[in-house]
Amino acid sequence: MPGLFLPALSPPALRPAALALLAAAMVALGAEAAMAQPADPAAASGTGAALALPLAALPLLAVVGLLATRRARLATASLVALALTLPAMIAARGGLDGLAPFLWAEGLKGGFIALQPVLVLGAGLFFHRATERRGAAAESVRAAYRHRRLYAACFVIGPFAESATGFGVGQLLTATLIARLGVTGVPAAALGVFSQSMVPWGALAVGPLAISAVLGVPSGRFGAMTALFHGAVLLGHLPVFWRVVAAAGHAPSAADRAGDLLWTLALWPLLIGTNLWPGIEVAGIAGPGLLVVLHLWQDGAERRPLLALTAPYLVLAGAILATRILPPVTAITARFLRADPYPGLPPLAPLHLPAFWLVVVAAGVALRQGEPARLLAAARAAWAEGFQPMLATAAFIVMAQWMMAAGLAEAMGEALWRALGLAALPLAPALGALSAFITASNTSSLALFAPMTASLGARGGLPHGLLPAALNCLAATWCMFPPVRASISCALAGTPGREADIYALILRAGFHAIAIVAAGVALALLLARG
Repeated sequence: MPGLFLPALSPPALRPAALALLAAAMVALGAEAAMAQPADPAAASGTGAALALPLAALPLLAVVGLLATRRARLATASLVALALTLPAMIAARGGLDGLAPFLWAEGLKGGFIALQPVLVLGAGLFFHRATERRGAAAESVRAAYRHRRLYAACFVIGPFAESATGFGVGQLLTATLIARLGVTGVPAAALGVFSQSMVPWGALAVGPLAISAVLGVPSGRFGAMTALFHGAVLLGHLPVFWRVVAAAGHAPSAADRAGDLLWTLALWPLLIGTNLWPGIEVAGIAGPGLLVVLHLWQDGAERRPLLALTAPYLVLAGAILATRILPPVTAITARFLRADPYPGLPPLAPLHLPAFWLVVVAAGVALRQGEPARLLAAARAAWAEGFQPMLATAAFIVMAQWMMAAGLAEAMGEALWRALGLAALPLAPALGALSAFITASNTSSLALFAPMTASLGARGGLPHGLLPAALNCLAATWCMFPPVRASISCALAGTPGREADIYALILRAGFHAIAIVAAGVALALLLARG
């Protein structure tokens, strides 16, 4: 068994975490000493608040610094961030008294919140490896279908697959579809990035689902508020998409552009509605899934190759939806072995978890194809590929729970409010864009900034959860642009080392999103304040 952990947690990988623990211990002792100096309790409280704010920035600075070196992986950076949260906890609580029971109780609570997303991440990778098609031959389609298929690959089918499994699986499927359409080179690599345009609901919305529980916002409401911003962002992507398609030598006609606009306008209310019902977990597969079916119906005789690629995802979507919208199925799956240790948090029921159905459908596909041995290989691959992100996800969520419970988020929001006033609110979601560009993860961005933006939004009079939803939208959008994503696109398109050319084509979409979200927050402020 130790050999299984060795690639993920080798001594060189753990060295930064060990150093961070030592540094955290030293800073913690300094914080404790500083708290012990004032004789007046009020002075001690003020000293703690003053110390807590700069110390609360240490986890973010550590993540940014370690990932900037390109020598530390995200899991290592997350453990460092978790360790560096401790000094801020001590300062915020006024010393070491009661710290251990606090960390244990809130850590268990954060671990319970993290359990579902961690299981979904692992099961999503297992699903992808067990159902991927090997050796699929490229098939061309008629030129009349090319633009519609390009749009569907980038904005419907790729995001649909990404929402079901996460981990960039949508990008792999999109690259396959684009290659079938005869698009190659840098434009093909740039188009593949658009498969990540629905990351707020990636991997069955594991990050937003967990963070909404930490914030105390109903998950469906949080998803619907995210969709309010994200629909506008998707519209902002279209001019950039058309520009890339034109660079590929297939300039879209006015009819093509009108069609893209109509499909995107249709997707926007679908996203809002499916977050409210059946829920945030399936919104990314329910809304785009309906459009996938419509595209398949519209393609007539040309649908067979596309159906073969998307069939496992459609079956998965149907299975998960059945557990949410069919009363007899819901009654069984939501109550069997149900665990509800924390009132106010979503309960845990094994048969109701998307992770369960990811495994069941993957096993069914492999057995139907007469390849049961593929399941063991898929499990090994999922463990090897998924251990690091699963560990990072759990660490970030526990960190967010600690910060929320200790009141650090409220203190950080108050500091930003005092510095910038109302102007801080439209600018705050851009912190998520910066973090996502560095970490390639909207979950880590939410863990770092969602509690603070929730406090800031409350001070500005916004509905609870609206500013974190704007943060979620912008962080997820900027998950399209990290260097690792550009490198993967280049590799899939056979254009290694052309990342700068990809950015020249698509990076403006990220700045469009920042402007759109800032305008949306400013409009919400105007409406909220009359």
